[in-house]
Amino acid sequence: CWKLLPAAPRRRRVLQAWAVVALLMGGGQVATAYYDALGERAVISQWNYLPWAQPITAKSAMRRFGVVSQHQVGLPDPRHAQLNYPLQPLRCQSHQRPNVLMVVLESLRHDVLTPQFMPNASALARSSRVYEHHFSTGNATRYGLFGLLYGLPGGYWPSMLDEQRGSQLFKVLGQQGYDLHLYGSAPLYSPEFDRTAFADVRDQLHQGPSELTSDGRDAAIVAGLQKDIRASQAAQRPWFGFVFLDSTHAPYHMPAGYPPLATPMADAIDFLKFGPGHDPTPELNRYHTAVHYADSLIGSLLDDLRAQGLEQNTIVLVTGDHAEEFNDLKLNYWGHNGNFSNYQLQVPFVLHWPGQEGGRDARVSSHEDWVPTLMRHGLGCENALTDYSTGHDLLAAPTGKRALVVESWSQRAVRNGEAIYVFDKFGNATALDARYRPLPQQTPDAASIRAAWEALTRFRNR
Repeated sequence: CWKLLPAAPRRRRVLQAWAVVALLMGGGQVATAYYDALGERAVISQWNYLPWAQPITAKSAMRRFGVVSQHQVGLPDPRHAQLNYPLQPLRCQSHQRPNVLMVVLESLRHDVLTPQFMPNASALARSSRVYEHHFSTGNATRYGLFGLLYGLPGGYWPSMLDEQRGSQLFKVLGQQGYDLHLYGSAPLYSPEFDRTAFADVRDQLHQGPSELTSDGRDAAIVAGLQKDIRASQAAQRPWFGFVFLDSTHAPYHMPAGYPPLATPMADAIDFLKFGPGHDPTPELNRYHTAVHYADSLIGSLLDDLRAQGLEQNTIVLVTGDHAEEFNDLKLNYWGHNGNFSNYQLQVPFVLHWPGQEGGRDARVSSHEDWVPTLMRHGLGCENALTDYSTGHDLLAAPTGKRALVVESWSQRAVRNGEAIYVFDKFGNATALDARYRPLPQQTPDAASIRAAWEALTRFRNR
């Protein structure tokens, strides 16, 4: 191509054009990162309309320059709003106002809820409801926590972020006079939970000390939460505690000298170096040890509740944001955000609800179910669940077969029994079985797709 432009003036014009294009692209990306960190809705809401847009973000770097998202008062002009959420104003009044404690662990596999790996959570499970087939709403933190805090599929994330619509849960808690104690070991602004689920209460978010590793941050936020709970009790106010522990995220941290549950235990984790023939035993041993450490912090929280006589007036939930795979499918998947199998989606779900019978529940349940269950039975919301959620009531009788919508960064899937229908961004579907092998019948089940479509569009204006 260069040889086709022998004349210097032509070459100069080509170079000038390239320079302009490079400046436009670079300037556009810098502006994108700036307005994203600032939380400017008018700019970031345009991303959905740009084909193949790959905008960069740099919230942590921008914070160092003093660029911090400001709370956006009010919603966009209703004529341009993407969402109609909730469908009806919520009518909620609770006379009991139970305390609520949510403990969420990063990357928590469903098979670690055993006395060996999680002795404290397992002891709690003996007097709680344990949902044995419980699935996250996504295979990454963004979508798993989204479903857990909204009671909606992760497909609503972009619209909630564009319009900075907080979860109805926190609005109702505020109306009922709850103290909110919200702790994340890692920053809760990346992903942007401060502009989605916690948008209305972002000034009450706390994070672990950034100079510590995740095990130290986890210990610090648990101590902070315990202090806040004691203050609420002294003031005789109901409280809602949320703590998101990060030790169980790769590379799986525990304090120096913490005894391994089994050996050999890996010193470091680098999934990119692993192949299909790699023996995961050392990595699993490290993961299990990190889980055991995180469980010890759960034990500290539970002991503190018992010491204050709060166990009979506190709803406790222990779960994970999503699961973690160690090549269980023998298809060279490691970690999470890789597929929609049980190994990346199925998590423990231990629900201790004073006055409710314990036991094992075999229904298929989802992160979408927690908020509507709490709103109905804990906060006295009289609305139909469909006014603000796509989830089911976990304390009601099971409703039979159910299709689940699950999300990742680049794909969406509908899980229908043993079938998994994976959709790319262009709507192309692949039908897979539970072992992630192609099904002979590639046509997705029509009823499950209709149910997924209804869930993903129920709260949209268009």
